[in-house]
Amino acid sequence: MKPAAVGLVFTPCRRHILLVKRRDFPLWVPPGGGIEADETAEEAVRREIGEETQLSVRITRHIGVYLPINRLSSTSHLFECELLGEFPARYRETAECRDMRLFPVDQLPELFCLHQEWIQVALAQLNSPILAKTQCITYATGIGILLKHPILCFRYFCSRFGLPINSPFPVQSQLPTEFEAKRETRRDV
Repeated sequence: MKPAAVGLVFTPCRRHILLVKRRDFPLWVPPGGGIEADETAEEAVRREIGEETQLSVRITRHIGVYLPINRLSSTSHLFECELLGEFPARYRETAECRDMRLFPVDQLPELFCLHQEWIQVALAQLNSPILAKTQCITYATGIGILLKHPILCFRYFCSRFGLPINSPFPVQSQLPTEFEAKRETRRDV
């Protein structure tokens, strides 16, 4: 697995955090993804947040690096970021994400154990970046997720093997302009 870069985007008062609902595994997660061979972790987190949310951010601090303890996870670079500009009134779906929202930090949706830990560490505002092992992603938790969400796991693995099962609108680019305009009008209602 590629190393990953993840951004925790808080509101200025730090009472809300931005989470995205991915297409490949539609649960709420912090935005982020794989680091390409020609980029730094900082460049990757800005790129990934832009791809998933269509927003621009500035990195405010490096929270830490989480090292894998098995093949179920990868090295993850965690950054705290702030939004450049305003949070949009409406979210326009991307190829990677179905939705994004600001959640109160004390009323988060169901999250993976690792994401919960990351948010707690970020809110603790430690003085220097941490180096930690990803303890909660074990083979047992992997089996538990598979048993709890078999269809979602199937979709996730299909996306990892390049199958277009999670495409937002497979024929979107083939729609005539007047149908595209009608669909936009329906979304506005």
